[in-house]
Amino acid sequence: MRQHLLMACFCVFLCRIAPAADRPPIDLNPATPQQVLNHHLVRSAALDPSPHAEGVVPLMPWRGEDDVVEGWDWSLPPGIEPVGNSGLIFSGRERRSFPGNKLLDIAVYWRDVEPEEGRFEFDALRQKLENPPEGITGYRFHFYATVGRRVGKEQSRGVAPDWLEKYNIPLIDMTSVEGRFQLFNYPIWDERYHRRYLRVIEALGSSGIPRIEGLRIVYVGAISKSWGEEMYIPRDVGIWCEEHVGLTPEVLEKCLRQRLDAWAGAFKGAEHKLAWVGAGSDGGGGKLDYRGMGARVIRHAYDLGMGQRCGFVENYLYHLHNPSLGQRVDDEGYLLVDETCPPIAEGRSFGDENEEYGRYWTGRFGPIETHAYRYHESMIRTLQMRRNYLWMSSSSVDMDPALTAYMSLALGRNVNNAPDAFCYLRQSTVRGSAAGKQSKTTPIRNFERWLIQRDRDGYRTEPAIVATQHEMMWMVPPGHKFDYIARRTNLAGGNGRMGFALDDRFLAGGPHRVAIKITYHDLARGRWTLVYTRGDGTPGRRELPSHASGKVRTATFHLADAHFPATGAQFDFHIEAKDADATVSFVRVVKVPGITR
Repeated sequence: MRQHLLMACFCVFLCRIAPAADRPPIDLNPATPQQVLNHHLVRSAALDPSPHAEGVVPLMPWRGEDDVVEGWDWSLPPGIEPVGNSGLIFSGRERRSFPGNKLLDIAVYWRDVEPEEGRFEFDALRQKLENPPEGITGYRFHFYATVGRRVGKEQSRGVAPDWLEKYNIPLIDMTSVEGRFQLFNYPIWDERYHRRYLRVIEALGSSGIPRIEGLRIVYVGAISKSWGEEMYIPRDVGIWCEEHVGLTPEVLEKCLRQRLDAWAGAFKGAEHKLAWVGAGSDGGGGKLDYRGMGARVIRHAYDLGMGQRCGFVENYLYHLHNPSLGQRVDDEGYLLVDETCPPIAEGRSFGDENEEYGRYWTGRFGPIETHAYRYHESMIRTLQMRRNYLWMSSSSVDMDPALTAYMSLALGRNVNNAPDAFCYLRQSTVRGSAAGKQSKTTPIRNFERWLIQRDRDGYRTEPAIVATQHEMMWMVPPGHKFDYIARRTNLAGGNGRMGFALDDRFLAGGPHRVAIKITYHDLARGRWTLVYTRGDGTPGRRELPSHASGKVRTATFHLADAHFPATGAQFDFHIEAKDADATVSFVRVVKVPGITR
């Protein structure tokens, strides 16, 4: 299968899909010792939370004094409120609340809002959207329209209206994720289907629903072999569609553009709520040439004022090189973000989904003990990508409640209103094509958000601390199914420092009140020092001894007079090893006191 088709599948695995009868829903193979160790490497600090109401997932408590805690520290100063265009999205089964915005999912089937052709019923939907339950900030709206029939343990209806059957539109047989059921999709480019779909979207616009304040993010779907209607047609299905139902690149692109036009027209004045579910890669399959179509369609969505929604951030090394999402890998392997990408620059709906955890997903991702590590990596990647909405499950939250609570306040921030900046000192090796390179493999360095680390003479670091990946990370070649989740100084090689540059827009000059939190691995006996510039221009130092405990710890240094005089990528502060090398995973700069929206 061609590489560009692999890149299209952001919510569906393309390989290792067995027939439903042959694949058990749960794989209970035991975790390896290394996989179990992963969880301990990323575990949040076990701190007593501040007093909170019952049923709340609390934020880790803020401490106003320097300290060292065991584990990762996700605390934020008190008083920080979520930004408006952000939120965690749940189904009605999640009863807990969070420090940030909590959104409720509303799934709307075409068959329910147009039970008879030409008769539209939106009153019940409008009533629900206008009266959210207590604790709910708003809604995610997903209009399902493509599936004509679903076959699983027993045959069931699809989401399209029954009256469409009288037009004798052929259905496309698609095997769904992991073969658990089959979906029979309508060919969305068939004019008998297409013009009626455009009509119901026009009626949705006339209903007034798009302008309801509580409606925050709306998925604009297409066709796929999953229930989510992501824009993806597998190659074998594409060949069948080309031969039997008139699929061509031109026909498909015209259909998608007209869909987007219809949604933008319906949401005129509120286009920022719309999130196209194409990722900019070429989601058409078959013998014909679909190259460039995905990028043109997502560009059209952006031109219309829309945002974008992906899925599968559970595979945290996906979309490393995707200019349509503002993601790029530079020549040294550092993962960069283009903040001029329209959804990022303008705060449009820009979402992802991080839900596949717990027993139900062991068949895909392996033993449950490994899921917490994958959750940790994917949540940090979500923030690195500058996402503002995230669909989750209760099982997701329980992987790391402290990280989830922090995430709920961190989503949707920009460099001007963010309470913190971070650098995750990690490294993975992926296939060159996954990073937009011609090489066979390439390193991917760091997940960064307004704080960067770079190697230079005297500051050259080495990757450290191995964590095992799950086997289905398809962009990673054999022999590289692991991550380094820290970097280490190299005193023996004359590189005893680790340098960091803070984005000038986040904090420049000074003095500033900040807390610098450093998550490190206590592996050797010795000392290391945080070196920064004081407000009077003299160097400030905060020293910390290490005791070779083997534990992961986070040191917090409160600085009342931090000055950040460097510009661009020049270093604002550094970590300096003294008697033994420093091994660091995560550095976070927090503004004190906290800021509000």
